[in-house]
Amino acid sequence: MAAEGDFLLRYRTVSNKLKKRFLRKPNVAEASEQFGQLAKELKQQDCPQYAAFCNLAMARCEQTLFNAPGEALSLTEAARLFMEAERETQQLRSPGFEEHLQAAINCYSFAVKVRERERERERGGRRGEEEEGGERGV
Repeated sequence: MAAEGDFLLRYRTVSNKLKKRFLRKPNVAEASEQFGQLAKELKQQDCPQYAAFCNLAMARCEQTLFNAPGEALSLTEAARLFMEAERETQQLRSPGFEEHLQAAINCYSFAVKVRERERERERGGRRGEEEEGGERGV
């Protein structure tokens, strides 16, 4: 239980760094890195569901930084961790509502949407370059 309290305290500390202060923007890249470090520690402590929540926070930071590949990677890792937590619950034959499974499905589907948007942007950029090249040749 002490480890859980420590996790919550550290999570809140990093989250509070993201709040806007007067005339200061939050350092989102640093917060993302700290959420990632906390996720690694929790994964090593065999707390996959908490590590997954840290990866979700990391994905939000990456979204703020307009880093779609980093966001998709964080979402995918969160989904894997939620699946691991669901497997543990199933192995223990513990009653539940499959909330970790649902969270994993949501993370995977959102990661797919992020990648699709990124590919669409890439295709749009290439089309624009091809059109410009075609106009120059005329």
